[in-house]
Amino acid sequence: RCSRKHNFPTSSPTLLIKSMFTTFGMEQCRRDDYDPDASLEYSEEETYQQFLDFYEDVLPEFKNVGKVIQFKVSCNLEPHLRGNVYVQYQSEEECQAALSLFNGRWYAGRQLQCEFCPVTRWKMAICGLFEIQQCPRGKHCNFLHVFRNPNNEFWEANRDIHLSPDQTGSSFGKNSERRERMGHHDRYSSRLRGRRNPS
Repeated sequence: RCSRKHNFPTSSPTLLIKSMFTTFGMEQCRRDDYDPDASLEYSEEETYQQFLDFYEDVLPEFKNVGKVIQFKVSCNLEPHLRGNVYVQYQSEEECQAALSLFNGRWYAGRQLQCEFCPVTRWKMAICGLFEIQQCPRGKHCNFLHVFRNPNNEFWEANRDIHLSPDQTGSSFGKNSERRERMGHHDRYSSRLRGRRNPS
């Protein structure tokens, strides 16, 4: 029921680059948004490998501007989310510098469109069911379906650990991070154990 008429902030630590990541399969879907099978002939392994190449190519550029605390690439097929890249910086000033630097630049034959993004907490933005391959809406979900970053980079931002007020400046930061990480792992494992799937 979302109207998609969102108020975009005039400043934010998160930069959105619309449709920056693209694959041949995504382009097929772009040409025929009404054909749900348009990208089926391209395997997920091939698409993920293309993402890894993209990740290694562009992330250092974003890191040159400031401290990146989150980097997400959407693999949704909905037109307003398809191929979107989200880069969260430690400060709004760094994000402002990145927007000035990258907006209008060219990458892979297309001009980049950058804007500030209101998302700073990722647990609520990312589809949890997609992570366990149970999202009923598939790639047409309106919550973010994102590629898995290599080496689980930026996992703290996935769980919003760096934003938790009870941990900023506290003496037990690392222990509480470990508890949060273990708690998530235990919940994930128990969900998997509870599923009875012969495959």
